[in-house]
Amino acid sequence: MDTKLHEYSSVFESVISLAKGIQQTEIIKISLANNLINRVVAHNVLSPINQPPFNMSAMDGYGVSTLATAIYLPIVETGFAGKTTKNTPNKIANNKAVQLMTGAIVPSGINCVIPQEDIKLTAIEDGQQSIKKPAGLSLYKNIKQIGSDLVKGQCLVKEGHVIRAQDIALLASVGVTEIAVYKTVKLAILVVGDELVAIGNELSTGNIYESNSWLIAGLVAGLAVELIEVSVLTDNYQEIKQKVIELDARVDIIITIGGASVGKKDFIKKLVSQLSNSLSWQINMQPAKHFSMVTLANSWLLALPGNPLATFMSFQLFVKPFISKVSGALKWQQEPQLLALEQAVEPNKSKLQWLQAQKTPLGVMPFAKTSTSQLSRLINADGYIGIEAGKSYKKGDLVKFWEY
Repeated sequence: MDTKLHEYSSVFESVISLAKGIQQTEIIKISLANNLINRVVAHNVLSPINQPPFNMSAMDGYGVSTLATAIYLPIVETGFAGKTTKNTPNKIANNKAVQLMTGAIVPSGINCVIPQEDIKLTAIEDGQQSIKKPAGLSLYKNIKQIGSDLVKGQCLVKEGHVIRAQDIALLASVGVTEIAVYKTVKLAILVVGDELVAIGNELSTGNIYESNSWLIAGLVAGLAVELIEVSVLTDNYQEIKQKVIELDARVDIIITIGGASVGKKDFIKKLVSQLSNSLSWQINMQPAKHFSMVTLANSWLLALPGNPLATFMSFQLFVKPFISKVSGALKWQQEPQLLALEQAVEPNKSKLQWLQAQKTPLGVMPFAKTSTSQLSRLINADGYIGIEAGKSYKKGDLVKFWEY
């Protein structure tokens, strides 16, 4: 058994180096927007049109030419959003004006729009309305020029981008109807432990309700993942081994929870040790000291510890970036913020510590060290900070903060 303590950074690099992106893609229609959120773009998507596709009035007002020389400019037409006007195909003469509503096409010859509230209407001969030419006309004032938002051929979303609601709106705004995305990562959660009882059942002495599967299922919901199965097994080595073999044929990633340490019934650790292409580490940090993984025939097995806080942090530190990279995401590692500590922190002399923390207007407030079984600590946490071994941290010192 390997009793060497490994540093987090080296273990992270080893784990992530084994994550290979899924290459299969599928086409999803923009109309199925709910199926696109958090999916990963498979190919760059270019704008098929200019946006706006024409010179557009940015407000209700009157369009004129900066070349106008007359004092009074007759209003020859009115333009509305979504409508063409009788003179739109023709150039408007320099000494004429047009009334334009927000979103209306700006006719040729018009290169400035004056807000309606800045104009006083007058009448000239035959009762035709006109405006007095304002002073200080400026080119393209209050006009959204063709292509000023997007130019035809411009990249809208890049390969590896994780799709958000605003991305879908952008694609729809230029008429894109479908997009190629990488297929979702098929994932299974396998929890082991004799002491675990499903919610809805009565607890017996020595039992606890199983909650880790709910935790991990909720965490993967924000990733490009299809959760295929959640299984809870007792500490039976043969059953666990058979379930892993079965899942390997159906999923891309198997997340196991519990049985990963060095106890007599830690059968996940035993199974991992007997498989080829397996790696196990004792990591010089708290919590989530133990982490193991196996490259199986068709999938990866990632073994998390069973104490809830350790389960959670192991997921954040290793599993989340691993899944993101496998899903094809270009940005698979979250960047930390640098925030000031609101109170001093006493470091561990020899181990890296991950502390839950609250983000505040002044910086970040770390929680005191807690047991790895205290799931309740996560309720008030906005993220976590890393406290290096043996380093003194005073109030006001900057620390790295990863937000949930």
